[in-house]
Amino acid sequence: MIGIRCYKGDRGFIHHDRSIDFLVDGDKIKKEDVIFCIESPIDYEDELKKRGYEYVKMWELARHIIPSDFIGTPLWGLRAIYTHLTWRVFCRFYAIDHYVVYNDFTPWHKVRNKVLKSFHVETWYYIHSTNNIDRYGVAMSDIDTIFKGMEYDHMIVWGQVDKHFENIGVSIGQYHKLGCLWGSQ
Repeated sequence: MIGIRCYKGDRGFIHHDRSIDFLVDGDKIKKEDVIFCIESPIDYEDELKKRGYEYVKMWELARHIIPSDFIGTPLWGLRAIYTHLTWRVFCRFYAIDHYVVYNDFTPWHKVRNKVLKSFHVETWYYIHSTNNIDRYGVAMSDIDTIFKGMEYDHMIVWGQVDKHFENIGVSIGQYHKLGCLWGSQ
């Protein structure tokens, strides 16, 4: 089973640059082997329903373990606890082997990924079509600062991203050079 992250700012889905299920090829990744994990309210939930995908709203899981007056509290410590507990509940309800994301370099991804690792789930991050050294040809100190904090088991890359990330100390278990995933759309 594969979990795929959905979130409000996913510009690929919002602007219809690619299909919500572009990773599901029907061969190696089948529809019945996927659950979409909605981490923040999205505008395309109806599309998931229409296509018959299983999905879970992560904040609804939190209601099982956190009093409602704490949900949405902006304190970082509470957010870390919320993230930890929500993903523990998710892993008890859903048995996934892999979790796939892009554009998730928030501090809480480390909390989520540690919980997933404790349930033997491998995390995958993929570089989409922009925001990397290949596009700009130079190191980008502001973006590099964000990327330095990332921790994932696998990263799907293209171009020189793997070498650049190794040079700046990004914590990735294994790089897979497969090309630009959005390039085939």
